[in-house]
Amino acid sequence: MPDSVGTGTFYMTSQTQKIIAYGESALPILVNLFTNNDASNNRFRCERSFLTKGEIAIIIADLIEPIPYTKVTGALSCDLDFCTEHSVSIANYLPAIKTYGTQNFQKKYRDWLNSPERKAWTNKQKRILKKERKKEVQKCWQKKKTN
Repeated sequence: MPDSVGTGTFYMTSQTQKIIAYGESALPILVNLFTNNDASNNRFRCERSFLTKGEIAIIIADLIEPIPYTKVTGALSCDLDFCTEHSVSIANYLPAIKTYGTQNFQKKYRDWLNSPERKAWTNKQKRILKKERKKEVQKCWQKKKTN
């Protein structure tokens, strides 16, 4: 797993880019790393803590292919406190994943990865999911601002 110093710099390392270049074929390998609790040198700005290598694997998996957050985490967007630095990102769901249990998340993600529904997704559907997530998060922010 990429482990460079600084916040979020693992996104730009050559190691991360190589993993992302493998595309969907890297996902089954990454899912096996989700429960790795070894600390990395990467800070999660909003939590003011270091990401685990498993959390980095989750983030990279989401960069390769959008994760249907609600379906896999069981958390509803409006129930979360979003970090503006990670506006529409699995990083906002990391606390919920911890609470729910990383092993449970790993199992649900693995089930999703092997599901006929996911295998039927097209690239267009993946782009639509990203747009829908962004709208959902913006709607939640609006609700929280008015409350």
